[in-house]
Amino acid sequence: MTISNYINRPEQILAHRSSISSVPSETLSEHSNLVLHFYHKLGNENGTKQAVENCCATLVQQFPSERQEFLKGLLVLLLEQAVYLHDLGKINPKFQTLKMKNEKVSLPRKQSREMDSNHSLLSSVLFFYVIKKEWLNDSFSVEEELFLDNMLYQTMYLISKHHGKLEDMFKEGEPIFKERLFNIIDALEAQPLYLSFFYGREDFFEFINEHLWECVNNNSIAQRKSLKVDEFAFFIYGKLLFSLLVACDFYATHSYMNKEEPSFHFLTSAQKKSMQDSFENLPITRAIRNPDKSKISEMNKMRSALFLEAEEAMLSHQAEHLFYLEAPTGSGKTNNSINLGLQLLKANEGLNKIVYVFPFNTLTTQTYNTLQKFLPPEQDTGIRLSVINSITPIMMNPSDEDNEETFKRSAREELLRRQMIQSSITLTSHVNFFNYLFGVTRESHLGLIHLCNSVIILDEIQSYRNEIWKHIITFLQAYAKIFNMKIIIMSATLPPLDELTDDDKQATYLIKDSAKYFQHPVFQKRVEHLDYSMVNAELPTGKKERQNAVFAMLAEKIEELYEERSSNRILIEFLTKAAAREFFHFLNDRYPTKIIYELTGLDSKQNREKILSFLQEEEQGEFVHKDVILVATQVIEAGVDIDMDIGFKDISI
Repeated sequence: MTISNYINRPEQILAHRSSISSVPSETLSEHSNLVLHFYHKLGNENGTKQAVENCCATLVQQFPSERQEFLKGLLVLLLEQAVYLHDLGKINPKFQTLKMKNEKVSLPRKQSREMDSNHSLLSSVLFFYVIKKEWLNDSFSVEEELFLDNMLYQTMYLISKHHGKLEDMFKEGEPIFKERLFNIIDALEAQPLYLSFFYGREDFFEFINEHLWECVNNNSIAQRKSLKVDEFAFFIYGKLLFSLLVACDFYATHSYMNKEEPSFHFLTSAQKKSMQDSFENLPITRAIRNPDKSKISEMNKMRSALFLEAEEAMLSHQAEHLFYLEAPTGSGKTNNSINLGLQLLKANEGLNKIVYVFPFNTLTTQTYNTLQKFLPPEQDTGIRLSVINSITPIMMNPSDEDNEETFKRSAREELLRRQMIQSSITLTSHVNFFNYLFGVTRESHLGLIHLCNSVIILDEIQSYRNEIWKHIITFLQAYAKIFNMKIIIMSATLPPLDELTDDDKQATYLIKDSAKYFQHPVFQKRVEHLDYSMVNAELPTGKKERQNAVFAMLAEKIEELYEERSSNRILIEFLTKAAAREFFHFLNDRYPTKIIYELTGLDSKQNREKILSFLQEEEQGEFVHKDVILVATQVIEAGVDIDMDIGFKDISI
């Protein structure tokens, strides 16, 4: 049935009105049909249809096999109808008169003053009536009815919050959502005009009194705990539904407001092949595939071996979802990850994008520059490389600035692409990525559904606290299986992450024996001499006194270096920006004629690149700048390739 079947005089009920008088208002039927159109479009073009089926199939596994397909079908339809009917509450006459300025709907002044214009909570109650009436045509066991009531109750809650953010349904054991339902039913009974345009108004209250409160009681904390449902699938169902709902609603509203339907930008087979061919034609890739053994260094031999071993392991386990790449610093993890991502795209037809996730913006910059070297031009292929983080502005075409209307339209399109992760390769932060997975706002859910069928490359996972690794890996496994994501976790220091979980299915380590690389002299002896004498020094307990003592020791060590030779390339790494800044000024006062740089997370991309280019400048194989001091924070460790004579590193114990 269409939404019009649930509305009296559907042609009179509006969903949106334009600020442009010449643009006709959009009826609720038109908006809902457009929402459903985008639901199916995402399902077909981004594979979300399969994600919905995966999630629902997982949720019904505890039931007898002969009932699973039927129950799965009910859940799939429940989710689709929730997206389709989420605005049913806009039949509220007060919403129509106040928000829509709908002249075809009128309310007596007295009743109008007693009513509010909210529609989301009303939508959830009307949705319950529609769905529960359909379900009454079937027979269910006690366990099945309890399960379905829980799924329906959660779905109602998500509909009620589609213009807000998700919160706890229970607080200190008390059912908050239940109270909201009591309040709206009281309001509807006090003012039946709310239901003037609803097809079921004749028996609405009788039906609600008989069935809604039973559903509510089936959703106590005790009842929920009695369900033998997969907890991760239950959580992901809510995230999946809410993301589909708000994204499809957003696409539909955007289409009406901008008078055009936005395009989707998922990788095609031709684009994937173009990226693969470009990468394979890089000199470094050709050298790995066809090495000149007489010229290749021992370092590059080991890098090539690691590259090929990881690739072979990936291709042998491409049906898996979670991969670990453990490799030493300097072994070429970035090139490795690009190759692995492209290999997965090539081997899995459904995969349609790559998302890189970094803890530091500096790593984002380095990888962006590496990717740019081989990606074919966007204007020729439509292959787009984008950065989504707090410091990178939205990409705009400079030529669009010549025309104000063109610029506004382009800005809206680019903002939408950013919100919906609509790029071939997206580079983003750990904060953004985990906000997609666990965030509670409407905005954080816009991008989530677009992660379906993605290759996710998580770099520097060790930057998270050890105690939450188990939870991270468990959720990543669950999300990857349902969303058909391939997740590559990279680090130079990976623990056995899969052993932290209760899942007996082992994840795939792409390097079988990482010790042969870590212990090889070319990686193990990149630092020729380690001196821990300063660690054991006795220091004052006061914060300021301790810092002054450390500065004095560093100054003494630097003096010793300059007594040995007049030119030194020195790196000094602090844990905090404040300490780095103070020592930078300390050195400038002490050595006013020397070249001293400061590099922290506060530096702009341009200043960072300027400093690194200065340090890396060479002539005839030797550094141009042989006497320079760099004072930095841990940001220097994130994807930076520089050579220094000596380094001092602050540590936290």
